[in-house]
Amino acid sequence: MSEKVRNYDKESIEVCRNCKGTGVAYTVPEFHPYGKEDDPQPYECPVCRGSGRVKKTLNIEITIEPYPGKSGV
Repeated sequence: MSEKVRNYDKESIEVCRNCKGTGVAYTVPEFHPYGKEDDPQPYECPVCRGSGRVKKTLNIEITIEPYPGKSGV
């Protein structure tokens, strides 16, 4: 018996980690030398394109092969 290889694809829908499912991301306020910081500006999340969800696809390969150990027979 030689090795067997099996491939599986698993898809799932998950909450976007970038915007935490809101679909809106914010700019990082920059430090102002006089102690004022700009308010964060909202914009559409570039990861999920505003949906708040992402599709994750896992490509799994399983290889089964003989173990070259001592036989019990």
